[in-house]
Amino acid sequence: MDGVDRFFAMQSWSVANDCIIRMSDKVRLMKLPDNEFRQELDRMTKYCQDNKYKGVTNGVQGN
Repeated sequence: MDGVDRFFAMQSWSVANDCIIRMSDKVRLMKLPDNEFRQELDRMTKYCQDNKYKGVTNGVQGN
């Protein structure tokens, strides 16, 4: 998966889950191998869904 495909995957993920991916997380995701990239998006999906109305985004508690 090239960089453009990863970018579109992250954008699609963000829209589908109504959750913003921080730039630091995008950089980290871009460096992962393909299988780990997909696994991390899956993990983030579960985390985002579990914490959607708790004010938590990608593992960081909002102020």
